[in-house]
Amino acid sequence: MPEEKFICTDKLYHYTTFNSALKILITQTLQFSYLANMNDIYEQSKLFFYAEDAHHNVSNFFVKEIAKYKQISLTEDSPLDNGRKGFDIPAMWAHYADKGNGVCLVFDKKKLLRHVRSNWLNGQVKYIREFDNNIVASEVKTKQDVVNFIKNKSNEIFLCKSEDWAYEQEFRIVAKTSVRALDVSDCIMCVLIMERTFEELEQRKNIFSKVGYSAYQCSNFLGNILIKDGENQIYPNHNIEIDLSETPNTNNYD
Repeated sequence: MPEEKFICTDKLYHYTTFNSALKILITQTLQFSYLANMNDIYEQSKLFFYAEDAHHNVSNFFVKEIAKYKQISLTEDSPLDNGRKGFDIPAMWAHYADKGNGVCLVFDKKKLLRHVRSNWLNGQVKYIREFDNNIVASEVKTKQDVVNFIKNKSNEIFLCKSEDWAYEQEFRIVAKTSVRALDVSDCIMCVLIMERTFEELEQRKNIFSKVGYSAYQCSNFLGNILIKDGENQIYPNHNIEIDLSETPNTNNYD
């Protein structure tokens, strides 16, 4: 892949295991997940506060209605000049990419969003310091009130999280639909693999090549994140000059 294309394209990322990545590439889909399956305890369950004279079953209405929504989590580049790139988050490699043994899929953001339906919610997750799982709906009294409330407050309910999760730099797609997966057939740019032995790297590159995708090595060399295809450097788009004479000797032997 030409380095100019990688640098200039707006991208989204998805960290996953090696086997899951192959399934995504083969099926050309990203699966939606329900909130109850999220690792954020505040998303797994919500506490609803509603009008005192509401229908006696309004709490069940809330639970059933919010359970109809599902989402896809992606990662994006930080908008800050000194922020992390979406593929350069060690915690994401550890938590979602099998402790670094998995991969990071790179998507063309504009192409991916073309597959998002107009009635689906999508956008950056907002991280809030004082965040909890309480939903105050003091005017809600009926089942239809519940439906309207969740729809009107969807940004607050689905696109807000505690700042404890801010390192994820999440971009989320939320849908209330029977569709189980998002079509990503023309959106995948490449696969990134953490630094491995030459033999393992070549083996994995060949596997991904067989399903039609290029895989590149992503490594951290003395604090500089590099993406390389052999000797061809894809990121950053200039060669980094490092003075190894200033590098501390890490050899503990006398």
